[in-house]
Amino acid sequence: MRAYSVLIPMTMAACTSSSPSYTVPPTTIPDRVNTMSCGATIAEFCASEDCRPTLDIAEHDRSLCEAGFQPVLQVCGDYAIVTRHEIDTGFKLYYRDGNLAAIVDYLVPLDSDCVAGPPSFEAPQCAQATSEPLAACR
Repeated sequence: MRAYSVLIPMTMAACTSSSPSYTVPPTTIPDRVNTMSCGATIAEFCASEDCRPTLDIAEHDRSLCEAGFQPVLQVCGDYAIVTRHEIDTGFKLYYRDGNLAAIVDYLVPLDSDCVAGPPSFEAPQCAQATSEPLAACR
């Protein structure tokens, strides 16, 4: 009986951990920033659209793995960025301190649009950042 009383709390603790099950890429200092105006706040966007409000939710969201290229995570400046590429479009989810800060849609190669975030968002760009596949898609 004592073995069960020790194993159950340990198992519960293992299941509730929010740390990623892979190595987070190292932080890279931004090469530049792109300043853009956002069309809505995160709260407004998430009230009407499918939203991943925390990095932990995004890291484990299997729907990001559907169609298109495998989504990746990179760290650029103060942001963890989840990028999902499709053939000629995609989006980036910018997380700061684990919370969704901005959503940027883009059209390859250069056109970007801040769909949701602060009124003025400075999207960091890190040409040399390393990226890792999203945990949910491994």
